[in-house]
Amino acid sequence: QLAHDKNIKNIFVTNGFITSEALQKIAPYLDAANVDMKSISNNFYKKICKAKLQPVLNTIKMLNQLGIWIEVTTLVIPTLNDTEQEFHSIAEFIMSVSEDIPWHISAFYPAYKLKYLPPTPFAVLIKAREIGLKTGLNNVYLGNVTNNVTTDTRCPGCGQILIERTNFGIIKNKIQDGHCPNCGRHIIQPPLVYQRQATCFTPGLNREENYMSHIFPFRPLCKILIS
Repeated sequence: QLAHDKNIKNIFVTNGFITSEALQKIAPYLDAANVDMKSISNNFYKKICKAKLQPVLNTIKMLNQLGIWIEVTTLVIPTLNDTEQEFHSIAEFIMSVSEDIPWHISAFYPAYKLKYLPPTPFAVLIKAREIGLKTGLNNVYLGNVTNNVTTDTRCPGCGQILIERTNFGIIKNKIQDGHCPNCGRHIIQPPLVYQRQATCFTPGLNREENYMSHIFPFRPLCKILIS
């Protein structure tokens, strides 16, 4: 609340495991949230996360109902959540909430307790992105990979590149007064996105802060990490 009163933007980077009461209480001071949707399988959540899927789904729905800008991220782990059926189901769930929710599909790299698994093949990420777009999502991005084509924002109407990105920064934002300059379609954006060219990378910020800076190219920013 103190940050909000000073016009500092508050963003949750979260696993989505939060009660509805807590979310309603923080909502007036929350500008955006990125929710990790690790799988659409309750068995995955029980076995890998020692948690349940439904509270995460409820959080995503509730954030949208509260009018808070929301994005969803899925880390694709080989053999655990990398089937086409999984991708279809996740995309369909996000679509059922809103076609304008961006879906970030991230590559996995061996670490910690999963060192025995291989990195996510790029072809699998591409397939997941294709499925998300074919399902009807307007914005599907790849993460943890270097590929500008999959990080740009395109107009859902005409396909024109609207926001060019590299890694975690904006190269150019072509959206004019909330519309595509080519076909005139209204473009749903996060609140207070500046219509200006932003820097590609902000020194001194860590990964999550730079990630959010390409969505919210303004300062100041208050990042709140919750589980």
